[in-house]
Amino acid sequence: MMYRTRAEVDQAHTEELAYYSMEIDEHQIWCGHSNGEGYGLIQVGALYVGAHRLAWELANGPIPPGMIICHKNSCHHPACINPDHLYCGTPQDNRLDMVAYESQRFAELVAGHPEWEADRVALDQQQKADKRRDGPQEAQPTGPYLW
Repeated sequence: MMYRTRAEVDQAHTEELAYYSMEIDEHQIWCGHSNGEGYGLIQVGALYVGAHRLAWELANGPIPPGMIICHKNSCHHPACINPDHLYCGTPQDNRLDMVAYESQRFAELVAGHPEWEADRVALDQQQKADKRRDGPQEAQPTGPYLW
């Protein structure tokens, strides 16, 4: 039975990550196996782990318990394994980052289309006119009713 040192194993994984990825702009895109969401998968022993997780660990050390590896706001490519585009955070950090990214992307999309901006302005004006016409509204009861 052949035993390898940790440094030899890390070197083998580093070479495998480099072999199965390609650089596109500043991203290092994983081209090997992936899950249904586009995140790379790489076999480590008997298990498959996220390629981005392995790349981060090789660059920074073990992932602390309860933490996950997230893509920074500048990089939202699930297949990117560039350690500079990754950070160690909590699931809540990841959710907040995703919300901020989606809000930014939507704002850029709307800002790029004058027709959509005109529709938004027209809708705002219509809603304001409806409120003035209808006057203040009483709060409507909500929830389960028992009659």
